[in-house]
Amino acid sequence: KALYLQTTTFCTELFISEQFQTVAQSNLFKSSEITASLLDLMSIACIDSVARNYIAEKYFILLSECLSIEAYKFAATLVLLKTWNFTKLKGDAIDDMASTLINQLNVPQNQKSADRLKQDELAIEGLAYLTLKLSVKTLLLSNSSLHAALVDYLRIKTIPNSMYYGILVIFANLTESQDSNASIDKSIQGLKARAEPSNIKSDKDTEPIKEATILKFISDCILSRDVIGLVRSHIKLRKMQGTGSHHQLLRLIHHAAKNKAFIETLVSQGSVTILLES
Repeated sequence: KALYLQTTTFCTELFISEQFQTVAQSNLFKSSEITASLLDLMSIACIDSVARNYIAEKYFILLSECLSIEAYKFAATLVLLKTWNFTKLKGDAIDDMASTLINQLNVPQNQKSADRLKQDELAIEGLAYLTLKLSVKTLLLSNSSLHAALVDYLRIKTIPNSMYYGILVIFANLTESQDSNASIDKSIQGLKARAEPSNIKSDKDTEPIKEATILKFISDCILSRDVIGLVRSHIKLRKMQGTGSHHQLLRLIHHAAKNKAFIETLVSQGSVTILLES
């Protein structure tokens, strides 16, 4: 990875060369070690747009096949996310990818190595994208063990800023209700769907999420665990006012404040102070 970061152009030229690809593709499934190494290489290569586009074009089918193999599905999921090629997947494949990322995060923290913590960071980044999909949002709203794992990460003072931001994006996406203001977006999505019949979404993805489900999540995960106060302290400690994490905290407060029953708790956790300081 260090070599790819330092000599990106050279490494990409080598990666997409006919000689390397002939060897790589002919040996892809010959051994688990070679397959795992190639998937890791592709994940690293995605830092370069040329390599990323090459992988998206040449490896989509192979990566899709890897999603059904237990030993490779997490690494394949990460590559598909980094190339944005997951939008081409059909059926429940995207939901399955989300489940793979959730399973990664549900491993107890005392059992995680430094490498696994890095994988958790990537899993959080992936879920931050995928929570824009309604079926994935529904999946995450019902997973209390995942909620606890994400809040536990927010309590770690040394957590990377990008990881912290990703968790707040997930929470902000999950607390966003489908109100009448979304009608314009739905109209645009409808026009796109008609223009692109191959991208028709499943019935499951068009079902609205019940408001009660979102309110329960806000109450049980966000307010009961003092996420607002926790994040406020973290942002103040790291002097992160005005950053992406601060913006996501404001989104979280805004979504929760739509319900009058939550106002008193929000005030007690410092929401008014946060708004005044913004």
